[in-house]
Amino acid sequence: MRLLALLAGLVLVAWFLHERARVQRARQFNREALDRWEDEGGAAIGAGPLQGSQAAAK
Repeated sequence: MRLLALLAGLVLVAWFLHERARVQRARQFNREALDRWEDEGGAAIGAGPLQGSQAAAK
């Protein structure tokens, strides 16, 4: 029974590490995609005058 509990614990640790690595890869991909988008001038898209609550906040 202890062996089964140990095996279950190892599976959980392996799954956690796998998910953490997957999230880190996704964050890196998103960071690089945002950098490419900004380099291509994407930040200018929709950068019109402030309206509504955005203008009131200024």
